[in-house]
Amino acid sequence: MTSSGRPAAAALVLVAVVCGLAGCTTTTYACSGSSCEVSLSGGGAESELADGLPVELVEADGTEASLVVDGSEVSCAEGATVGVAGVSVTCDAVGDDEVDLTVKYERQ
Repeated sequence: MTSSGRPAAAALVLVAVVCGLAGCTTTTYACSGSSCEVSLSGGGAESELADGLPVELVEADGTEASLVVDGSEVSCAEGATVGVAGVSVTCDAVGDDEVDLTVKYERQ
């Protein structure tokens, strides 16, 4: 009987503990034309879109997300759209400490 699986399991537990203490964040985005699909996970997760527009997740509680878009704080519920900084932001999905957004540019 070998214990080769134990170090890997211990490493996963360590990563989970470190992420829990440090507040791990993940961000992804993809832009096409005048809109971007953005996913933010973890409080403080932020992304700078291709044109330099910063988008940050402050918090999300499963029903509403608080965001900072280009320095302006806004909040939106799942399915809601808000206008800020020359863009419209739609909260496509709001989870616990995560949000999926569609950012559409009103300016060109």
